[in-house]
Amino acid sequence: MNNTPNTPKRGRGRPAGSTSLTNVTLEQLNEIFPQHTVLPVGAVWLREHNIAVQLARPIAMMEAQVPVAEEEKIQFHVEDFSEQLPPPPAEIFVD
Repeated sequence: MNNTPNTPKRGRGRPAGSTSLTNVTLEQLNEIFPQHTVLPVGAVWLREHNIAVQLARPIAMMEAQVPVAEEEKIQFHVEDFSEQLPPPPAEIFVD
């Protein structure tokens, strides 16, 4: 980045003084989430409190098998009307 005295600094990231985290009590979380709910926790906070956590196993997704209902068969006949049309003109004139 080339910040000279004549060029204004480009703003990136969070504004100065803002925070991305807030404090909540464990009691508040227990009221909202069931006991075995997995909640995201900041890795920096875990390191600061000397907490080592195992990485979560990948979730195996299975595609649901939707039963396909058999459709009723219908009978139809396709008739060719091209034999009933007059022949096209030999030449076409455009004004």
